[in-house]
Amino acid sequence: MSISSLEFGDIFVYMGKYYVFLACNENTWFMGLILNKQLSETFLKLYHTSLAKNKTGLQSQKAFCFSELQTEELRGRVLHLGKTDYEPPEKLPEKLPITLCKKDLIEIKKEILKKGSPVPKILIEYISPINLES
Repeated sequence: MSISSLEFGDIFVYMGKYYVFLACNENTWFMGLILNKQLSETFLKLYHTSLAKNKTGLQSQKAFCFSELQTEELRGRVLHLGKTDYEPPEKLPEKLPITLCKKDLIEIKKEILKKGSPVPKILIEYISPINLES
C-alpha cells in the first residue's frame, strides 16, 4: 500500500490501535486515534461534566478536540484529534474495510477547521480544500 492509496477518513490499525487517516506529507502522518468503547464513555462523561460546570474554552483545548463517531461499526466511539501528528510508520498499515459515514467525515472536517482548533496549522491547510459534498 502506498501513501497515495490512503485518503481522508480511511481507517487502519497501527501498533494495535485504530486510527483515522487525515493527511500526510513526507515527514508527518496526520491521524486521529479512535478510542475504545470504555475510554470513549469515560471521555464523554468527563467532557459533559466539564460542560455542565460551565468551563470555558473547552473547544480549543487539545484534550477536548474530538468527534463522536456515528458510523455503524464505530457508533459511540470517540475520534480524538488532540494529537494528530506522527512520524510516518516504518511499515505501511493495512486499511480496514470500514468506511466512515458522510456525517462523520463532515464532522471531523468541521472539528479540524473550527476557529481556535488546536490541530497543527498545516493539517488545516490539507483538510480545508477537501470536498465532502459529492
